[in-house]
Amino acid sequence: GHNGLSDGATEFIQVARTDTPATSSPDIVLQDFNLGNVSSDAFVPLAPHLTWAQGYRLGVVPGDDPFLLLDSRFYAGGATSVRGFEERSLGPRGPDGVAIGGQASAIFNQELRFPLWSRLHGGIFYDAGNAFALASDLDLRDLRQSVGAGLRLMFPFGPVRLDWSRVIDRQPGEKPSRFLFSIG
Repeated sequence: GHNGLSDGATEFIQVARTDTPATSSPDIVLQDFNLGNVSSDAFVPLAPHLTWAQGYRLGVVPGDDPFLLLDSRFYAGGATSVRGFEERSLGPRGPDGVAIGGQASAIFNQELRFPLWSRLHGGIFYDAGNAFALASDLDLRDLRQSVGAGLRLMFPFGPVRLDWSRVIDRQPGEKPSRFLFSIG
């Protein structure tokens, strides 16, 4: 694994957008957008058989049009994000109530990992994150949170995981907890 190393990626996209004000003919306006996605993972040994795994991810698309770049949006929620929530369920919603992702996201994962027996490991975790319609909407006070515990069966291709997670400050209509099964 990594030892406090971070990796980051930025992608430059040029988008052709048609603006059609009611009083003028359509114009094609080229706009440049810099997609920023930075992540950092750290694995800190706390004792001979106890590791503190940390993950930090921040994604941003600058701009003031929440419907721009719909195919390059950021999502939060799920087995590799905020485990107390359904996959890609956090953040802005469309008129039908379905999550549509956002132009910014922040996700933080903290987990204590420890061996139980042979290839079976355990973990307790805290996750926080959300997706935001615009980069200017990103506010760490609006992160959704969950806590939980899980088992990992270790294989050469990666772990097979079974996690249980409970939502902190549950909103109306949200499940209080959930089980997740994942590979990797």
